[in-house]
Amino acid sequence: MHIRSRSTATRPALQSNRSECHAKRLPNRILHGDQQKGALHSVDGFNQHGLISFDAALARAWAEAGHSAQTVQVVLGSANADKLHWGHGSRLYYGISWTGVRTCSSGTMLSSPSCGLRDMGTVIDAKTGAFVVDGTA
Repeated sequence: MHIRSRSTATRPALQSNRSECHAKRLPNRILHGDQQKGALHSVDGFNQHGLISFDAALARAWAEAGHSAQTVQVVLGSANADKLHWGHGSRLYYGISWTGVRTCSSGTMLSSPSCGLRDMGTVIDAKTGAFVVDGTA
């Protein structure tokens, strides 16, 4: 798994030249009960007042680590920040799922570069809008 977090992230040089996102947007989702999406769990019992919007979370994710994907979905869920090294306590996060992202490996002396589609994810703090982490599944 490849993960990029705020503490070790460097913004790619081409990122500022990125065009608009053309991924098909899937419906927003809020996790309840036993539902889970990656590291995110139910929001039941959490105060949802004062959260940034789904659109703001997607815009933040696109600005920080946007991926040229086939589809994108924004999911609101909770996570234990201590366990995941995302901060402290149980908090609300938006998980942005980018599916069908074209990625290429650089290859080695013995192999050629190869390209393929993979799924990526970006996590945004639901209260502050801060970038948390980006990576592949």
